[in-house]
Amino acid sequence: MKNTNKEMSVRLLNALSEDYKTDAKLQSDKELTLSLVEKRPELYEYASDTLKADEEIASICFRNDGRLIRFAPESVRSDPKIALIAATDYPLCVSFLTGEAANSREIAEVVAKSGGSAIEALPEKYFSDKEIARIAVTKNAKNIRFFSESVRADESVCLAALAQDRTVCVYFADDAFASDKVFERSVRADRGVIGANTLTNDMPLGLFEKIAEKNMTIRLTAQKLDLLTIDYDKLYAVLSVCEGNVIRKKELLMRVVEKDDRKCAELLCEKFSVLPQTVKEILPYAVQHRKMRVLPYLMSFMNARSVGEREEREKIIRGLKRNSPKAVQTLFDSVAEYKNDREVILLCAGVNGEILKYIEDSPLFRDPEIVSACVKSYVVKNADKPFVQWFKDAKFSYDDLKVLCRKDYRNYFALSNDLQKDVGLCVEAVRSGIGVYDKMDEEMKKIPAVKEAKR
Repeated sequence: MKNTNKEMSVRLLNALSEDYKTDAKLQSDKELTLSLVEKRPELYEYASDTLKADEEIASICFRNDGRLIRFAPESVRSDPKIALIAATDYPLCVSFLTGEAANSREIAEVVAKSGGSAIEALPEKYFSDKEIARIAVTKNAKNIRFFSESVRADESVCLAALAQDRTVCVYFADDAFASDKVFERSVRADRGVIGANTLTNDMPLGLFEKIAEKNMTIRLTAQKLDLLTIDYDKLYAVLSVCEGNVIRKKELLMRVVEKDDRKCAELLCEKFSVLPQTVKEILPYAVQHRKMRVLPYLMSFMNARSVGEREEREKIIRGLKRNSPKAVQTLFDSVAEYKNDREVILLCAGVNGEILKYIEDSPLFRDPEIVSACVKSYVVKNADKPFVQWFKDAKFSYDDLKVLCRKDYRNYFALSNDLQKDVGLCVEAVRSGIGVYDKMDEEMKKIPAVKEAKR
């Protein structure tokens, strides 16, 4: 019997709920409305204006669904007590509040604690409130982005945000990094070098200026920084703390010349060894567009480099003759200037065969002497593809192929089927390591010379 009565009660509730939506008499009955909204708070939308303004009814409805306050009269939407109930359930309802409720600090704190995007709907005055900001970032560190510059520069607010998420430093104001604590918790560093994958284009200028102030450095290749797309006002600061090579120098210099920025042009050309040829190619643009601040420097740079170039070449040659790794790296960094210089490239080929990677668009890539020297000097790296696969267009002699198979058996298996049937190459591959014989074709395994080469 109990189940039957309960079932009838549900039926009655459903029927009354449907009638309530259109029956003005029911919508004005407080006792009935109270009974209905206990189970169906959404019916608040259909209640009479008088009952919508009733504190008891509004409180019951908003406690279950704060969104319903949007249907409330202004007297309710401006009441801090009732609005607090709605905001506790649905923080985004603050966008519907008016008067005293809209300015309620207690409601602002509830919204800040929610951690959601409702914080955007708070009155403007709270975006300069450090205490509200601390509450907000403790729940969701990224909410710091909604606050004023003065708040985003406050040490206590920034540290509270960093305690939740180190990456939020991209939202800090430049002045935030005047604090050593904020700076040290924003980046990772090891012996004065900023840790890998720490920096992005979004980082504030103040962070890069702090790196410079502390005489720290950045290895550009280890960071997520793109000098061609980073905000221009950060470019000089980033270049000043970079070490190592900078790629796409021509495009970067063009960006600087477009801004007619002599200071940045000097730093780029001098610190990162921009080639005179690169400057020469950009010079007509500077003349045509009357870049009068940077133009005199570019012209003087070209004149000064003519002697310097010869000295640099001699220095590289001396270093290569001594098998200097530094000379090799210097050549790699400025290979565009020397890729057609046979003397330099041949010397490097005898020291480090990787130079072949850098001259694929040069006629010297097919120079037999250079190719053979590279074959003899290259160091096998298992992470790389086989040498013959990497340089399919290179002209390898038979002796080159024997050396390659002896150094790394993978070169043998990267050869054409016809070459894999060559006994001499197969023997060299088998000699290259333990277990290689077992990888060979059964026909090749039967050849006496191949069997004898087995380790």
